[in-house]
Amino acid sequence: MALFTFGEGYHNYHHEFQYDYRNGVKPWQFDPTKWAVWTLSKIGLVKDLRQVPQEKIQLAEIKQKQKLLAEKLSKAPNPACEKAKALLSDAGEKLTEAARTWESAKHEYGRALKKKINVTKDQFAEINARFEKSVADLRAAIQDWNNAHAQLAGQLA
Repeated sequence: MALFTFGEGYHNYHHEFQYDYRNGVKPWQFDPTKWAVWTLSKIGLVKDLRQVPQEKIQLAEIKQKQKLLAEKLSKAPNPACEKAKALLSDAGEKLTEAARTWESAKHEYGRALKKKINVTKDQFAEINARFEKSVADLRAAIQDWNNAHAQLAGQLA
C-alpha cells in the first residue's frame, strides 16, 4: 500500500512522533519524503534533522503488542499458563521502571548538553554515564519483555 500512497501508509507514525522527519523508520519501509529530506540535508539545504530515539519507538511498538496480546488473551479458549503471564507481568514492571529512569536521565543529559544547567566536566561525565547505563538497562528490559511476550504469545498460537 505504501507504494501507492508514496509512503503515507506510515503516516500514523508522524502523529505519534511529530518532530521526526521520517514516516517509515524501518529500512524496508517505502518513504520517499524521508529520502528527499535526507538528500536535501546532505547538500546543505536542510539542517538539524530530528529523529525519535529507537528506544522510544520500541516502547510504542511494545504498547501496541501489549494491546494485541490482551485482546488475544481475552478471546483464548484455554487460559494461558500463569507462569508465562507472571513472567510477562514482571518484565512489564521492569520495563516501565527502566523507561522512567531512561526518560529522566535523557532529560538531564539533554539539559546538560545544551548548557541549561551548569555542570563541571566531571559532573557532565557522571550524567553521561548515568544516561548510557539507563539506555543499556532499557534495552535489556525491552529484550526481556520481548522474550516474555514471545513465550506467552507462543502458548496462544
